[in-house]
Amino acid sequence: MTGNGSTSTESKDDPASHVTIRVWDLPTRLLHWALAGLFAAAMVLAALTSEHSPAFRWHMLAGLMMVAVVALRVVWGLFGSKHARFGSFLCGPGALLRYLGDSLKGRDARQAGHNPGAAYGAIAMLVLPLAIVATGLMVQGRKEIFEELHKALAYGMVAVVAGHLLGLGLHAFRHRDRTIGSMVTGLKRGMGKEGISSFHPIPALVALLLLGGWGAALATSFDARTGSLVLPGTQVKLQLGEGAERGDVHPSEDDDD
Repeated sequence: MTGNGSTSTESKDDPASHVTIRVWDLPTRLLHWALAGLFAAAMVLAALTSEHSPAFRWHMLAGLMMVAVVALRVVWGLFGSKHARFGSFLCGPGALLRYLGDSLKGRDARQAGHNPGAAYGAIAMLVLPLAIVATGLMVQGRKEIFEELHKALAYGMVAVVAGHLLGLGLHAFRHRDRTIGSMVTGLKRGMGKEGISSFHPIPALVALLLLGGWGAALATSFDARTGSLVLPGTQVKLQLGEGAERGDVHPSEDDDD
């Protein structure tokens, strides 16, 4: 796929000429799985705990960690390797519609990196977490409209992830190119010219250290007694649940629940 989302003639290449190539670098895979894990943890915690439970604070901490993951992925999307860069897969609505039409007819071209459908899914999975966290923080003002919007965005993210997994399965079945396992190994079958030269372990290590540092800063600024946290680098104070000494529920606030 070219930068404007048009398909190339790579689907006409002889599969016998395909070799194992590097496609997804380490920073891309690290941030992909970090975002997936944090979102899954946040959803499970939201489903299994009450907002007044001390355990619910971990739901909010997972959200704050997601913001850091998205920020790093945006940076890598601007300066990373070929298939990680936004410029390599961003495309207009026309390219998406053509791709979907070709897919329905079984004529979609094999892509080394993101196809137009995956490209829109990737962008959605970067934008939605930011909106989810923003509305989650606004819920602290006890504004019901933000709570409903927060839930709707979270379920919207679930729908995008489900669509992403369905598309992966369909693509893997049709093209037999290790699409599903490639986000673990970084490897796929393709033309040699489509591959990247390195997995970029140093940027991945830097990203891991930055995420660890952000997590440590959140832990340091968190007061378990009051359930409050001062956002690192700011004077913004967040309430991440009830304080341990004050119990799990405020009777006056729980009457309407």
